Amino acid sequence: MLDTRAGVDNFLTASPHERPVYTLQFCADSPSLLASVAEDCRTVVTSVKEEDDMKQV
Repeated sequence: MLDTRAGVDNFLTASPHERPVYTLQFCADSPSLLASVAEDCRTVVTSVKEEDDMKQV
């Protein structure tokens, strides 16, 4: 994941799914939370705060 507002040197990587992702959605109330749904039948919520280091919650 690359935040283009912060520059090209600031990026995070994570692989919480084993199959392709169908959709991504940031939480309206907590914009640092990103939900993803994939073909592996999993829904994963990830904190994208730098201090959380892409921790699944």
